Amino acid sequence: MPEPGSRIHHPVVVYFYGGAWQSGGRSDSRGVAQGFAARGIVTIAADYRSYPETVFPHFLDDPAAAVRWTHDHVREFGGDSGRIFVMGHSSGAHIAAMLATDPRYLAAQGMSNSSLSG
Repeated sequence: MPEPGSRIHHPVVVYFYGGAWQSGGRSDSRGVAQGFAARGIVTIAADYRSYPETVFPHFLDDPAAAVRWTHDHVREFGGDSGRIFVMGHSSGAHIAAMLATDPRYLAAQGMSNSSLSG
């Protein structure tokens, strides 16, 4: 992780783990986060509710809120709120794709998907 208070603001990845929309957890993302951190990329591994606790399209609510939180707080962790990327593995990749391409989910958080860098 970049040094707190650093004047350099690094690119940010909000990463969503996979698990067929019904299993997994952000701790599954440790290796991904470490790999990105070694390259100067701040990584936010976000948890989200899954089936049967929630169903489509509501399983996108938590990830959208995580992107909003990241946008609002990532400078505290050395990240650049103007360079936020979303990505994931398996069902997490589907979540990232939906957030990046369908404006409804981030709009519910007061954001535009055009504010994402990728």
